[in-house]
Amino acid sequence: MGTVEQTSCFCEENHEPLRTQCALAASKLLKKPDQCRGVGLCSHLFWSGKTQESGGEEMHDGKRVIECLKKGLRIATQCMDSSVQVQLFVELLNYYIYFFEKGNEQIKTDTISQLIGKIREELPQLEANEETDQIKKHFQNTLDHLRARMESPDTDGPSYAGLSL
Repeated sequence: MGTVEQTSCFCEENHEPLRTQCALAASKLLKKPDQCRGVGLCSHLFWSGKTQESGGEEMHDGKRVIECLKKGLRIATQCMDSSVQVQLFVELLNYYIYFFEKGNEQIKTDTISQLIGKIREELPQLEANEETDQIKKHFQNTLDHLRARMESPDTDGPSYAGLSL
């Protein structure tokens, strides 16, 4: 996927099916966690992919990015192991934040707040072990990042108004 993202020799007419096929192939991987992670990675193809027409500029297709992320959430909810499910939610939360900070207007603070709420709801129900500790630390680091952004907002960056941690 990284190669497709960096490729800029295709015209839009050829690049679009390539991106779409990558997302489709990712959603057909054998294991659900791999599917979720693959679809999440494919979201980058629709944001920072380049075509001949764009002259090397990133395409920033926010609608397709959000479609990939929503599909990732649907796949994550299908995972039977709750600790894997929560880990995938945290990973997807990071994707949402990344694209929000990059200026994707399709991603709203409400969506990020809902995902944080879902993770907070599921996290206490996990069995205490080393894996759960890593998930909690990952989630805490993400929340710390958001708090830092809310306390000292970037003048050029997005507004975190309405985000509830």
